[in-house]
Amino acid sequence: MTGILSTKRLKKRVNMLLETKRMLLRFKTEISYASQDIGAIIRTASEYTVCEAAVALPAFMLNPCHALLEAARDNLPDSKDIEWFEDFISGLGQSDTAGQIEHIDLHKELLQSHIDQAVHDYSTKAKLYLALGLFSGVVLCTLIV
Repeated sequence: MTGILSTKRLKKRVNMLLETKRMLLRFKTEISYASQDIGAIIRTASEYTVCEAAVALPAFMLNPCHALLEAARDNLPDSKDIEWFEDFISGLGQSDTAGQIEHIDLHKELLQSHIDQAVHDYSTKAKLYLALGLFSGVVLCTLIV
């Protein structure tokens, strides 16, 4: 059971990081062409898990960026990813359109290294976790019998 849960956690990290990358591209497009405020951009991007969770928080109306950060803390499973997201949020909405585009591009590149590491971890550790879980179950059953 532990092996399956560990494998799911690795897969969730990969999926959440890929979804976050798509969210950044959506933010970039919205900032470039729609010229909306950050709250409206987050609200219209509710197909992403973090944005949907942020909009549902009571603090969203007062501070959408802080709500987005709280939602990320609840949904991103790795502390390194949360640190990256905190850095991303700290500069979101703090400059003009060109500055925001540069900020998103920079963090998209930084995110790619997190994605590469997550994919590597999943491809190397998932089979190991499943095998260890299966082996532990077999050993436990053998000891009981």
